[in-house]
Amino acid sequence: KAALPNVRVVVANPRSFTYLDARRYFVVSDQIVGVKEDERSLSEDKGTLTPFNNFELRSPSAAEENECNSFNKYEWGLDPDERVPAPYVINNVQKLIDHGDNTELFCRYASRDVVYLTGQRDIETLSAENRYQGLHGDRFQGPSRRERSERFFASLQVRGRELEFCGRISGEATQVHERHIVKQVAHDHALMFSSPEGIQAMFG
Repeated sequence: KAALPNVRVVVANPRSFTYLDARRYFVVSDQIVGVKEDERSLSEDKGTLTPFNNFELRSPSAAEENECNSFNKYEWGLDPDERVPAPYVINNVQKLIDHGDNTELFCRYASRDVVYLTGQRDIETLSAENRYQGLHGDRFQGPSRRERSERFFASLQVRGRELEFCGRISGEATQVHERHIVKQVAHDHALMFSSPEGIQAMFG
C-alpha cells in the first residue's frame, strides 16, 4: 500500500478561528488593557500585541457569556449552529469529544502540519459588521486579525502543555504547529503568499 502524501496547510490572516474548547483569553482584572496606536505600528516582528501577562485563558463567566451566547458556536467554536450547518463537525468532529474532554480531538489536530501566517501590519480593529464579529468578536477573540491569530496560537500551546504535547515531548522545544509574522504586510493575501515567509511555509 502506497504511503499517503504529507499535506501542509498554510493559513493566512483569517478573520476568526475555530477554538477546540470553550476557553478564551480574558483580562485578569476589570482594568481595561489595550495597545496604543503608536505601539502597534512599532511592534517588533516577533512581538505580541496581546499583553498576555494581563490575560488568562479560561471559560467565560455567566455574565461574560451573556454578552454573546453564540461565542462558541461554529465557526468560532465547535458547538452546533443552526444558521451555519456543518455536517462534518456534527458527524465527525463531535464524536471525538467525550463529555467535554477534547483530548482526542486536540491531539489529532495537533498532529497535523499547519502553519499560520499573520501580517505584521494587519492590526486594524475589525468593524462591527455583525454582533459577533464586531464588538463581541473583539471581546472573545481579539480586536484585530493579528491579535486573534496570536491568541489562538497561544491557546494551542497551553492545551499542548496540559496534555504533555500528546506524548510527543522530547529533549527539544515542543510546540503545536507553527506561526510566522510576515514583515511589512497588512491584510493582503497575494503579498502574504509571495513573501519569503509565505514561500518558506509552502515550499520549505
